[in-house]
Amino acid sequence: KVFRQKVFQILFSENRYSCKEKKIFIELFPNVNRAFSVLRMYERNYFNYMLGRMESHIVLDVILDYLNNKYPEMFASQIYDNVVATDDIKTVSRVMTEKLTEFVGVTPTLKTENF
Repeated sequence: KVFRQKVFQILFSENRYSCKEKKIFIELFPNVNRAFSVLRMYERNYFNYMLGRMESHIVLDVILDYLNNKYPEMFASQIYDNVVATDDIKTVSRVMTEKLTEFVGVTPTLKTENF
């Protein structure tokens, strides 16, 4: 819970806000911080909107588009911030990892569930 609070402070606080964690983030990810800073300068709510649009783009337009074209027999769709598929969770996880890594530049940790 504390980690999540720190991440939200780093991402959503005003540009002038500073803390130890934000300084570390800036050192590790200067380009990401620069891009986020520009978005936050425009309008604070715009940053939140753009993050949502980026997430939507990568999931709908990149990952699901790829899965539905490459594996037309597989049902793959989005429910909120989840990708739901009928079979082959390993393929879905592999594709998501590849596409998210290409888009973000960092390999994500994914959580899978069978239901």
